Amino acid sequence: MKKQPLLRLLFDCKKQWGWLSLFILLYFLAGLFKSEIAMLTGKVTDAALSGGAGAAMAFVLPLGALLLLEWVRGMLTYVVVAQTTERMFWGLKMRVFDKLKKLTAETIETRLRAGDTVSRINNDLNFLCEGIAGQYTWFLRVIFTAVIAFICCLRLSWELSLAYFILMPPAFFWMQHISRPLKAQQAEILKKAGQGLNVAGEIIGADEVVKSFSLEEEMSRRFAEITDHVAEVKVESTRVNVKMLAVKYIGIILPMVSMLAFGILLVSRGIVSPGTVIAFAALCGQVRALLEIFDRMIRTIRRSTAMGERIYEVLDLPEEESGPLTAAKAEAPVLLCEGLQFGYAGAGTADARRVLNGCSLTIKQGEKAALVGKSGCGKSTLIKLICKFYTGIEGGSLQLFGNDISGWDNATLREKIALVSQEPFLFEDTLYQNVLIGRPQASEQEVVAAMKAANIWEFAESLPQKLQTRVGDGGIGLSGGQRQRIAIARAFLKDAPLVLLDEPTSALDRESEQAVQQALDRLLENRTALIIAHRLYTLKGMDAIYVLENGHIAEQGSYEQLAAREGIFSGMLREGAGICQ
Repeated sequence: MKKQPLLRLLFDCKKQWGWLSLFILLYFLAGLFKSEIAMLTGKVTDAALSGGAGAAMAFVLPLGALLLLEWVRGMLTYVVVAQTTERMFWGLKMRVFDKLKKLTAETIETRLRAGDTVSRINNDLNFLCEGIAGQYTWFLRVIFTAVIAFICCLRLSWELSLAYFILMPPAFFWMQHISRPLKAQQAEILKKAGQGLNVAGEIIGADEVVKSFSLEEEMSRRFAEITDHVAEVKVESTRVNVKMLAVKYIGIILPMVSMLAFGILLVSRGIVSPGTVIAFAALCGQVRALLEIFDRMIRTIRRSTAMGERIYEVLDLPEEESGPLTAAKAEAPVLLCEGLQFGYAGAGTADARRVLNGCSLTIKQGEKAALVGKSGCGKSTLIKLICKFYTGIEGGSLQLFGNDISGWDNATLREKIALVSQEPFLFEDTLYQNVLIGRPQASEQEVVAAMKAANIWEFAESLPQKLQTRVGDGGIGLSGGQRQRIAIARAFLKDAPLVLLDEPTSALDRESEQAVQQALDRLLENRTALIIAHRLYTLKGMDAIYVLENGHIAEQGSYEQLAAREGIFSGMLREGAGICQ
């Protein structure tokens, strides 16, 4: 049975149970103090009526002491609650962040969307934190106060208790019944809000595409459709809240009128004293406070439950599986792929799409091999399998440095691989830090040497802040060629034995391509490499070229051999003038 997310959160925060117990005790004391103050107020009234001011003064000191204790308790509670909730949710935020780092690329690509995920980490977690620190602690104080006040009411007069409380349970149950749609409505609101963030992110991230294809109206239509749906759900939620409000006030007014009328009757017959009725009325106010906020409690619980479910949807995603192996086998091929089969959406399902179907190739130490084929044939998929970004091989085998890919420790394997992709990502940081991630322990001299080898040092030297120049969000302040050369500098600094190039020059103009190609030629010296090439004329020096078609290797050989053969590669040369589409 699936555990309720708020209970799950409580069990996940066992380290804070001591602090949680302390502020539960403090809120229990709040209810005790408030009820005792109400009881003393009734005694003061009776003493004043029967014995005059002198008799009433005897209760002033105990009343003042209780008020002082309540003030001290309130101050201490603020400190305890703040520390406890911050510790709870700092830990939860770190768990979510760490989870995102451990997910496979396939999971991130297929099950997460950037805007919605950011909404879960920021909005949902912040609401839960503020809810626990503010709303839930307040609810807890009101509940303890109401329970203790209810017990005191029974002790004061069972007759008045019967007159007052008999009408309250139906109101509670009625509000609970009315509120049932709220959880689903809140979940729908949160889901659509995340989708709205995705659309807003696309406006920023794909600004040039939106403008060049005149998609402004279409994007506005999508955003309006989402926000309209959110508005409709919120209106429906408001209708539910109005019904709950009406029931709440009926549950407040009728019991109070009944109690006052019955209290006057009992005082007139000498069954209870006036002070008892006053104390009872004060205690009833504390019980009534629970009913007054009950609809708010339900709304908050329903909404936070929906948010908790969204958080645990991320935390429950499967993580990358890592093997125990950390050592390569001597003399073994760097890459050995035999009959490899891989598909998306799972083999055997209606949505299955087989990408690799019996793919086989071998790259020995020091060899440089190229992989070519039409767009969508599985070239980049193979790269992601080699890096263990994708898992779930359905058949055949994939070995790296003599070990099956599944047996490798992820971190150790990736230390042996330098990946330069078609669109390298730069962090919103300095040039220096963006290169340093290749090997964080490297010295500044090593960073400079890597940048010189990558043909990016002269550009860095020309900037006013040189290596400390910030590159902007995603490297927006740099050209495509400059970003690519920074990625190559990372690879130089990493100095990994296997280099993977995933169409690194496909998006560059001829001038930028020449600078990048020079850097790549240096990078590949004395290293094993697998290259996915966009421009076929760059492959003339390769030890082997593999042509991938329909998920398997259809042709293999040197550039000269394949060009001379009447086959797929020679056809690609003729059709694309040396450019692989």
